[in-house]
Amino acid sequence: MDKLQLLLPVLLLPLLGILDYFTGSNVNFIGFYLALVLLGSIRYGKTFAYLFAAFAFLEKTVINFYAPTLIKTAFLYSLELCSVAFTLYAGCFLCQKICKLISDLKRLSESDPLTGILNAAAFRRLANKEIEKSRRYKNSLSLVFLDLDNFKTVNDTLGHKAGDKLLKDIVRYVANELRSSDLFGRLGGDEFAILLIANCVDSLRTINRIRDAVKQVADELNASVSLSAGVVQLSEENDIEDLLHKADILMYEAKHSGKDSVVSQKSYNSVISNIQENSL
Repeated sequence: MDKLQLLLPVLLLPLLGILDYFTGSNVNFIGFYLALVLLGSIRYGKTFAYLFAAFAFLEKTVINFYAPTLIKTAFLYSLELCSVAFTLYAGCFLCQKICKLISDLKRLSESDPLTGILNAAAFRRLANKEIEKSRRYKNSLSLVFLDLDNFKTVNDTLGHKAGDKLLKDIVRYVANELRSSDLFGRLGGDEFAILLIANCVDSLRTINRIRDAVKQVADELNASVSLSAGVVQLSEENDIEDLLHKADILMYEAKHSGKDSVVSQKSYNSVISNIQENSL
C-alpha cells in the first residue's frame, strides 16, 4: 500500500500529460499539476515538490511545443512557459511553507512545553514502535522510570520559577548522556521515562551517570534534589504500559529504600512479594 501511494503521483504525471496533449488549449491543466505538487509535498516533503515541479515543467514544455491545437508563435509559447514556471515555482514555495508548518505542528504536539522533550503520549507511541522493532531484530531494550527526590521542596522554598529552571537544566544534562536512538519523555511533574536500546546492565551504567549529572545540577542551585529510578528489560510479553508499570514499582522501591538509588529488574519479584505481604 505504501509503495502504491509513493508511485501514485509518478503514475499520474504521464496521465495528465496525455490528457493535456489531446485537449490542447480547451482545458488548462496547470491546476492539476500544481495540485499534485502540493499533495505530494505534504506527504513526502519539499524535495519531492521541487523534483516533481521540474518534471511537470519539462512535460508541459514538450506538450506546448507539440500539441496540435495550440498557437505556436514564439511569443505565445514563451509566455505560456513563463506562466507555467512561475505557477509551479509559487507552488513549490507554498509547499515549503506548508511542510514547515506541518513539521512545527507535529513537533509541538509531541513535545513537553516546558522541557522540550517528548510528552507522555508521544513517548508511549514511539516506545511501542521501538518495542516492535526490537522484537523483530532481537535487540535488547530497557525502560527506566525516573523520579526526582525532594523536588516539591524546591518549588516550596525557591519558587516555581526556580523549579522550572531546575527541571530544564536536569533534562539538558540527562539528554547529553543519551544517544540519538534513545527515547526520553516527561510523563508528568517530576517523573520521566527513558527507553534505551541496551540491556539492563548497560542501562544501569547510563542511569548512574545520569544520577551524578542530576546531583551536579542540583548542587548549582543549592537544592537537595536527587534521583530515584527503576529499570526493567523488555521481555516477550511486555508492552510499553507493562514496562512502565513494572519500572514504576521499582522506582518507588528505590524511594522507600532511602532515595537517590536505582532498583533493577532483578529485584522485581522480591519487591512484589514484599508489597503483597504488606497488603495482607
